[in-house]
Amino acid sequence: MSANSSETGALWDGLFSNQINVYGTEPNDFVRLAAGLLKPGSRILCLGEGEGRNALHLLRLGHQVTCVDASRVARDRALTSFARENFSAEYLLMDLSQTLPSGTWDAVVSVWCHLPTTLRREVHAKLSSWLSEGGIYVAEGYTPDQLRFGTGGPTDLELLYDPSQIQQEIPLHLEVFQKTERFVSEGQRHQGMSATLQIVGRKMTSK
Repeated sequence: MSANSSETGALWDGLFSNQINVYGTEPNDFVRLAAGLLKPGSRILCLGEGEGRNALHLLRLGHQVTCVDASRVARDRALTSFARENFSAEYLLMDLSQTLPSGTWDAVVSVWCHLPTTLRREVHAKLSSWLSEGGIYVAEGYTPDQLRFGTGGPTDLELLYDPSQIQQEIPLHLEVFQKTERFVSEGQRHQGMSATLQIVGRKMTSK
């Protein structure tokens, strides 16, 4: 999920234009659990945020959220849903392959944000500068085993989360790094038993 006027942005605009709440309205289960690790009033960067379901959950918990996604359609829907509950959030319409967000946050959240290998490595490398000391990275992505299930996510093997590769790329202390097989129910596009990798990484404080 990453573009504005590029072909990638047009692809995601087309997807979101054809369906409302493409991935449901409830936050991702792992984000819901990991939110308990956040300090009050955290500043959070949400990558590939789409229509804003995870961001809205975090806003309801009192956090400050910056969203990034490819799709103008998804961004507009997200901002509308935030405003409906009197929340506001920065939403960057951004092609991650062209530029990456700049700033510092207490947490970075990435759910189903499957990127080509080179770009994914660049994003993971940026975690060191994006995160404040003690900040956490919360991520869930489909592993190659997901191809057996066919219940959502990319079919391109390069875009899936190979645990051995991901572990080497993340420059953080990994507090949670687990392969799961669990039932995912998120809109029409993510339904059924799924093979995922769940991650919580922390930027350790300097002594």
